Amino acid sequence: MHLMTAEQSQFYQQGLPQGMHKIYQINYSVVEGGHMFPLEYPEASAKAVKAQLVLLQSS
Repeated sequence: MHLMTAEQSQFYQQGLPQGMHKIYQINYSVVEGGHMFPLEYPEASAKAVKAQLVLLQSS
């Protein structure tokens, strides 16, 4: 499992992904954008998701 969040989202700014990682060991990555992620940068979002899928498949 892997969580993706946007750098300007309230979810990330409140420290929720960090807490989920600490408590549940869920890895996460931060991408460009805000509360409208992934609609703000659809191509970059798609590339980030595809890259994470490759990493998850190889582990």
